[in-house]
Parts: sequence; C-alpha cells; structure tokens
Amino acid sequence: MAQITTETSKRNIDVDVVKGMAIVLMVIGHCGPLFSRYIYLFHMAVFFIASGYCEYGKVIDGKVFVLKKVKSLWTPFAVYNGTFTLLNNLFCYSGIYSTDTNILNLASGQKAAHVYSLKETLWMFIKNVFFLGEPQMGGGSWFLKTMFTVQIAYLIIYLISQKGKNQILLYITFLISAVIAGFIDRESIELPFRLHAFFAAYVAFSLGLFIKKWKSYEKLYINKGAPVIAVFFLGVMGNFNAIEMIDGKIGNPTFFIVCSLTGWLLLMSIAKYCPLVVKKIFCYINKHAVEILMLHFLAFKIVTAIVIATSGASWRMLAIFPVLPDFGRKYWYIYTIVGVFAPVLYGIVLSKIRRMLSTIMDGIIRKGIIK
Repeated sequence: MAQITTETSKRNIDVDVVKGMAIVLMVIGHCGPLFSRYIYLFHMAVFFIASGYCEYGKVIDGKVFVLKKVKSLWTPFAVYNGTFTLLNNLFCYSGIYSTDTNILNLASGQKAAHVYSLKETLWMFIKNVFFLGEPQMGGGSWFLKTMFTVQIAYLIIYLISQKGKNQILLYITFLISAVIAGFIDRESIELPFRLHAFFAAYVAFSLGLFIKKWKSYEKLYINKGAPVIAVFFLGVMGNFNAIEMIDGKIGNPTFFIVCSLTGWLLLMSIAKYCPLVVKKIFCYINKHAVEILMLHFLAFKIVTAIVIATSGASWRMLAIFPVLPDFGRKYWYIYTIVGVFAPVLYGIVLSKIRRMLSTIMDGIIRKGIIK
C-alpha cells in the first residue's frame, strides 16, 4: 500500500487525504445535490475528528498552542470576513448581493442585503475581528470559530488534567458535551455566537482522541470492504434523521456519534487504499483548505454568472445563494470543480506573490546591510 510521508516527521498523512476529501464533500454539499443529506451526516464531523486524532498524545505548550491556533484559525476568519465586509457595498452594487427583498421569493433560504454606511462597515469589521459574526460570503467560517473554541476548551482540559495524564476528565467532558448537544437539538436552542455548534463539535473532536487512543478501531481501515459497508450504512441512516452541525442539529447524540464514526471509517479506509496520485491530489487540496472554505461561495458566482449569461436568465439570479437551485441539483459537479479549484488557484498565486515579495525584501535588507 502506497503511503505518503513528510521529510520531517516521516509520518503517514492519510489524515490529510481524509481532510482533502472532506473539504471537497463540503463543497458538493453546498451545491445541493439530491444526495447532500447523506454527506451532511458526517463531512463536518470528520474535520473535528481529524483534529482530535492529530492532537492526541502531543505534549502541549499552552502559549505556543494558542499562538498557533490564532494564526491558523482566528487570522483567516478575521482577514477573509473583514475583507468581505469591506466589499459588502461592491457586492450590493454588482448584484452578488441583492438589496431587493423580492430575492426572498426566488429561492428558499435567501437573505436581502443592504448598503453599509461607514459606521456599519466599521462595526461589522470589529465584529469579524472578535468572532461575533460573519457576512454571507464568509458563511463557512463558522467552522473556524467553532474549531478555535473547541481547541481552546481542549487546552484547558489538558492543563487541568495534568497535561493529559488524568484522562478521566476527557471522558467526562465528552459525555457532558454529548448530553448538552442532544438537549440543544431536542429543544432547538440557538445560543449566541453559534455556540450551539460547539458541543457537537467537541464530541467529534473527542472521538478523534479516542480513535487515536484505541488502536483496535484502526484495524477496520485495512478491511477493503469497509467503504462499501460504510456507504450502505450511511445510506440507511440518512433515511431516519438528518444532521446540520452549524445549527446544532444532530438527530440525537447516538445517531451523531455513529454517523461520525462511520464517515471517518469511510474516508480513512478510502485514503488507505487509493492510488498514490489520488493521495497527492487530495493532500494538495487540503493544503488550500482554508482558501476553499472561505472562497468557494464566491467562486460559485462564476458558474452562476456563466449560466445566466448563456441562458438569458435575469441577472437578479446572480444574488441567489449559494447556487442556482435547479442547476446546482443537476450539475453540482460543475459548481464543485470551480468551487474547489478556483480557490486553489488563488492560493497558488497568493503564495507565489508572497515568495516574490519575500525575495525582494530579503534583497533590500541584504543591500542595506552591505552598505
């Protein structure tokens, strides 16, 4: 079986392959195909499982840990959402957002926008900085905020439990989170700052810790029949209930846990046996996961604009979010290709610009030193 390793840690990075597959599934789910309800059973939970899986067994330095999470989670949340806020009026004037309340009648789940005053722009920008809100184009950033709170909660528990030595606290917090998540779902509770998503996310994160700890579960990955069994099981489960983590909807704790574990088994077993070239593709996609998360909604507008231009439909339809319902349902793969690879292309170009600027600055500094 082919395995990819890094030069520094020589570790198997099938987890990166799993995250790459999960981010693609997220984009597919947002296109609205008929099978999206089955994707929603596990695709976001898998990210939190992967995070817990990677954190288990690490010796954590609190300060370094927090700074790392600020850089990888808070910074993109603030930068992308802050930028979208500054572009709000441009989006309104260009038709990407609609200020016409009739947009509510064009498709379900739509919201009318409005042109911000300077005061509103400043206020929304401040809210973005402090995790207090996100604009429509940054809707996927709830994940960054929730992951950040989950990681900080884990750090606190890790420190309280004598740096992970007293693991009973991990099990207690897992059970408490599962109970609260079930209560939030049953009572349809909506907490401030999307905290209603936190408890289910922490349950999934804990599952990742446990999977890494319980080596016996990983033996299931080597069963070549595991993907087929997992797909069948998720197909059956999807007919009984639904999951929408962003809204705290998990069916019930048992249903959520079983679907999450089954989804993890599905993607990890595929990652174990897929060809090396496929591994590399998904690893590369995962390298640009943040760009995809934050830009795929905007990238969808490219497809929508082309459909409108070629079909003669009203340009009012450009504001429909996230995709044109009928077209997205039938041709979800077109939205998916653009929703994944347009942000990846942006990430590649941005990286090259950064390297070029870094080279220029290094040259300027060296010349200054020589002089």
